Amino acid sequence: MDPAHGLTDAYPAVLERKGALDSLRESAPDRPLAVSHVLKSGLATRRDRIYVSAEMTPLDAAYVFDQVQRAGSDHALHWVMLDGPS
Repeated sequence: MDPAHGLTDAYPAVLERKGALDSLRESAPDRPLAVSHVLKSGLATRRDRIYVSAEMTPLDAAYVFDQVQRAGSDHALHWVMLDGPS
């Protein structure tokens, strides 16, 4: 389903660009693409996203969850490297 705002979720776009999206979905069909938050119930979820416009190309991206969780945060650090109009 495409979001109403028309922007692109950068993380799966990077995975697709690198040829890793399909294999990741096949290997863990019931899990999120990345873990960015764990609910009190223990359910791992992907809540944090970076959306980009069509003029921007996501080149690389990552979630850093384990290290920030040990530091006391309950949400992942999420970054995206973009290429776009200059």
